[in-house]
Amino acid sequence: MRGFFEARHIAIFGASTRPGNLGARILTNLLQYGYQGRITLIGRGGGALAGHGIYESLPDHCRDVDLAVILTPAATVAAVMDQCGRAGVKRVIIESGGFAELDAAGAALQAEVQAVAAKYGIRFIGPNCIGVVNTGNGLAVPFPMMPQPPKGPVSLITQSGGVGLLYAHLFRENCVGLAKFASIGNKTDVDEVDMIRFFSGDDGTGVALAYLESAGRGRELYEALRACPKPVVVHKANTSEASREIASSHTAALVNNDAVVDAAIKQAGAMRAASLSDAVATIKALLLPTMKGDRVVVISRSGGQAIIAADACGHAGMTLPELPASVRKFVTTVDHANIIRYGNPLDLGVLFDIESLFAVMDGAMAAPEADAVVCLIQLPQVGLIPNPERLLHRAKALCQQFDKPLVFVLQTAPELVTKVRTLSDFPFFEAAEEAVAALAAGRDWARARRQTPRRSPAVENCPPAAALLDVLAPGAYLPQEQAFALLDGYGIAHPPVATAHTAAEAERFFEKLGGPLAMKVESPDVVHKADVGGVMLGIATAREARAAFLKMKKNLAARAPRARFAGALLMPMAARPIELIAGVKRDPSFGPVVMLGWGGAIAEAMEKVSLRLAPIALAEARQMLAELPGQKLFGAFRGRPAIDRSAVADLLVRLSQLACAPGVGEIDLNPIAVDADGALALDARVRKQSALGAPTSSSASKARDGRARKQSA
Repeated sequence: MRGFFEARHIAIFGASTRPGNLGARILTNLLQYGYQGRITLIGRGGGALAGHGIYESLPDHCRDVDLAVILTPAATVAAVMDQCGRAGVKRVIIESGGFAELDAAGAALQAEVQAVAAKYGIRFIGPNCIGVVNTGNGLAVPFPMMPQPPKGPVSLITQSGGVGLLYAHLFRENCVGLAKFASIGNKTDVDEVDMIRFFSGDDGTGVALAYLESAGRGRELYEALRACPKPVVVHKANTSEASREIASSHTAALVNNDAVVDAAIKQAGAMRAASLSDAVATIKALLLPTMKGDRVVVISRSGGQAIIAADACGHAGMTLPELPASVRKFVTTVDHANIIRYGNPLDLGVLFDIESLFAVMDGAMAAPEADAVVCLIQLPQVGLIPNPERLLHRAKALCQQFDKPLVFVLQTAPELVTKVRTLSDFPFFEAAEEAVAALAAGRDWARARRQTPRRSPAVENCPPAAALLDVLAPGAYLPQEQAFALLDGYGIAHPPVATAHTAAEAERFFEKLGGPLAMKVESPDVVHKADVGGVMLGIATAREARAAFLKMKKNLAARAPRARFAGALLMPMAARPIELIAGVKRDPSFGPVVMLGWGGAIAEAMEKVSLRLAPIALAEARQMLAELPGQKLFGAFRGRPAIDRSAVADLLVRLSQLACAPGVGEIDLNPIAVDADGALALDARVRKQSALGAPTSSSASKARDGRARKQSA
C-alpha cells in the first residue's frame, strides 16, 4: 500500500488543455498540496499544463513511474492498464466510473481490468473513486478540488468519494489534522481491509476513520480491526431497506446484516459512528489524551451549561469530585469576577479575564483529583475576550503537559467560531453534550482495547463431530440424537437422550432413562415440532410413553401428511428456573456468529440479544451474558439462588468452537435450562451449511490471488 502514498513519479492518464478537464484538476491538486515528485501527463490533443507537456501515450523514457492515475472513459481503461503493465507500473488508481456500479456491461469492463492487473501483477484502487492524498509529501490525486485540512494524525478510508470530500471539509472546519486519504470506490482490488492493515503500521497515522457502504470481506475486516493497535472509527452506512437500491448503484455495495456489523466492530475493539458529526466528534476526542479514570472537573461561564455538562457526565458514568482546593482557593481571590458557584461544576459567572481563565484551567488540570476537564466558554458578544484562540493554545499545552484530556466548548457568534478555527489546530466543540460524549468514547475505547485480545482464539477441531456433518446433505438438518452427539463432541452439557423407532422401544427407553420424560418427534421434513403436535411433556410411566409415541405418529400423519416419521427422541425432563436461547448463524461476509438471548415465556419481552463472531474467549462469553436485559433475574431472586454464570459462559465458548466446524450452517439450542448448578441444552437443532466454502461476497475478494498479496507492500 505504501506505493500509493509515496510515489516519486506519477503519470496522469486523461489530461487535456480542454476547459474543465478533470485530469488537469488532478495536476492542480498536486501543485497546491506541494508535491515535489515528477509528473507525466498523458492525453489526446497535446499541449501543456503548468509547464508539463502532454504525451499521447506513456513515453519510452518513463520507465520509472511509481503510480498511474487513470481518468479516461471506462471502455479504454483496460487498454491503458495494459500500457502501464508493459511499462512496469505496479500501482494504479482508476478514478473513471462506468463499471460494476452502473450495469452488467460495466461489470464486464471491470472484469477486463482485473484480468490485465493479474497479468502484470498490478495492485489498483477503484474504479469509481477519487484517489488518494498524503499530506506528508503533498501527493494529492483526486480529480475534484481537494480541501486542505491541517496536517495531522488522522487517516481516512472512504468508499464514497463525495462523503470523503465532505469529511475533508469537516476536518478543516473542526481543526482535525489529516494524514492520509483513500477513496476506494468499487473496491475491486484494494479495499478497506488492505488500508486498515497498512494504517496499522503507518508511522504517520494515529487514528483511522473508515466510511463504508459494504463489507465484502467482513471476517478479514474484523480481524484487521482487532489487530490494529490504533483507534479506528467505522461509519457504516447502507443499513436500511431504503438505502439498498441507491447503494448498489453507487458503489456496487453489498448489504450486511447490520446487527452483525455492529457486533463485529464492537468485538474488534473499534468504534462505530452513527453519523458524520458523530464520527468527527469521536475523532476529536481521540486526538486528546485518554482519560485514566472517571473523575471530571467542569468549568463553565454559564450555570445552565454547567448543569447540562454535569448531566451528560452522569449519563456517561463519570463523577464530579469536590473542586480541588487549589482551584477553589484561587477563584475566591478573583473578587471582580462575581463567581456564582465555587463547587464542581464551577460557575464562573461573568469572568472574562483571559489570564484568570488560564489560571483556573491550569489549576483544574494540575489537580490529581481530576482525570479530565470540561471547559465551557460562552461569549455572548464578540470582543469580550480578545484573541480567544489563546484559550485553545493553552488547552493544547495543558493536555500535553499533564497527559489528560481537556475538552473545550466554545459557544459564540458563528463568525468568531470560524475565525478561531483558522487560528488554532486544537479541536473544540460547540455543545456540552457532544464534548462529554466524545470524551466518553475515548475512555471507552481505551478500556475496551485493554480487554480485547489482538487475535481471535484458536479453533479446536473435533474430527468425530465433523464426521457427523460430512455425510449430511447441504442444507439438511441432523437427526436430533446426532445433533446431541455433536454437542457431546464439544463438551456441551445436555440431559441423556435416546431415539425410539417403535412404541415398544419408547417403553423400553422410559425404563432406562426414568421419568418424567419429554418426547419430540423425529422427522427429516419437520423443523418446528410443536406445529405438528410433535412435542409431549411430563410422560410419567412406560405406558404413557407408548401412548405418546403412537399419538405423536398419528399427529404427524394428520398435520403433515407428506412428512416422514422417523421415530421420537426421549429425554428426562429438566427444571427450568431460567431459560435462555443460544444459537449460531453463518453470515455470508463475517462467517459464524454466536447469539445469546432470553428463552421461554419472557423471550418476547426481553427482545435484546447479544452477538459475537466465533470463536470467542471466556471473557467475551461473560460479556454476552452481561449484555442481556433483566440482569436481576440472574442473581439471587425471590428465594432462588443465583445462576451459574460460569457454566453459561463455558457453554458459549464451546458453542463458538462448534460454530467454526466445517459444514456448520445454523445451530439452535432452545431452550437452555440454567440454574445454580449449571446449564443444560434441552433441545438442539443443527443444520448443515447450504454451500460450503469460505464466504466471498465481493468482486474484490474474487479478484485477489497469492501473487497480488505478495506485492501488497
